[in-house]
Amino acid sequence: MFINDVDVTESATIKASVLASQLSFANAWQNSNSSSNCQFADFIKMKFFNVFFIVIIAILGLQQSVMACIRDRDGCQPDGRQGNCCSGYCHKQPGWVAGYCKRR
Repeated sequence: MFINDVDVTESATIKASVLASQLSFANAWQNSNSSSNCQFADFIKMKFFNVFFIVIIAILGLQQSVMACIRDRDGCQPDGRQGNCCSGYCHKQPGWVAGYCKRR
């Protein structure tokens, strides 16, 4: 069938193929976009895991240094050679080999 010297079936076929290519492009774009969203979400999850891991390691490291202090009534040296007193004060009188930790 011809309208104004143009084959209508050819025009419909062209329109259908253009529409099909647009749909396939839209589907491909949507699939790649959702894939990149998944990759981004996975990236964020890994970042969160890494930060969480570093924080846990830091807390455990600080816990060791806090627990390393010398309790009250245990031996110490005022210059900290044997460690630091938890109270912050090592009482040592002249002539003593070692002092002891106590609260002021």
